[in-house]
Amino acid sequence: MLDKIDEFAIGEVNETYERYVLNRRDQEEGESFESFQAAIRNPVTTCNNCTNCVESILRDRIVLGIRDAKTQQSLLKERGLTLARTIDICKAAENATSQCKIFILGLVSKVSTSSRSSKPKHQFADKECKFCGRKHPFKKEECPAWGKVCQQCKI
Repeated sequence: MLDKIDEFAIGEVNETYERYVLNRRDQEEGESFESFQAAIRNPVTTCNNCTNCVESILRDRIVLGIRDAKTQQSLLKERGLTLARTIDICKAAENATSQCKIFILGLVSKVSTSSRSSKPKHQFADKECKFCGRKHPFKKEECPAWGKVCQQCKI
């Protein structure tokens, strides 16, 4: 009964077109693995595949369509790869990549913050003073000649 209602509401499915859509689908730039997986699940169910083949077709489409070459290489190295294992590997790789990006951004942020705060320290480093000739932090208050009259030129 439900099949008849679906057939009436959806209409006849073009199996060839659905397979074309499925087999042309690759993960897009910036698309999460979850979105990619959801996008290929629907055509697999409407392609009139036998129920025993659906998991292997999904697995193969993920292996062929995954954007990350390192993840694809990991999948191809696996013997006896199942759909569940494929999904686990892809999710783990995506999570690792995003964690690395967050970690690197955190390091860059810390480096840029610490480099800004360290500039004033270097500004007052010990230098040879042009007024007294001694080495001391380059601050006028630290110079013994500051505010005094020169004995040689009287200025």
